[in-house]
Amino acid sequence: MLFYMPTWSITATIAMANSTTEAFPQIRVFGSLGWVAAAIFSIVGTKVFGIANFDSTPYIFLGGAIAAVAGGILAFFLPATPPPAKGQPMSIVDTLGLRALVLFKRYDF
Repeated sequence: MLFYMPTWSITATIAMANSTTEAFPQIRVFGSLGWVAAAIFSIVGTKVFGIANFDSTPYIFLGGAIAAVAGGILAFFLPATPPPAKGQPMSIVDTLGLRALVLFKRYDF
């Protein structure tokens, strides 16, 4: 999980970097629908299989495995997206993201 979960945020970053501003609402809507579909999967699982606690059965791992394989296949179709600062020198401050701490000085942040 330590190495797997960050891949979803990287995938989302690549998708958002290559989408237009008009596509953002659609991406948000379908992201929310994905969460609803996952919840419905658990609810249907309890009814279809007659399991009182669907989340504590091996079926939840099967659903997770299917989602992981689908995400892996999706990764092959993502566009090549170089980092925004490609070719510029990097310091340890940039690597650790310490410049973001300046935002705490802004009251509107």
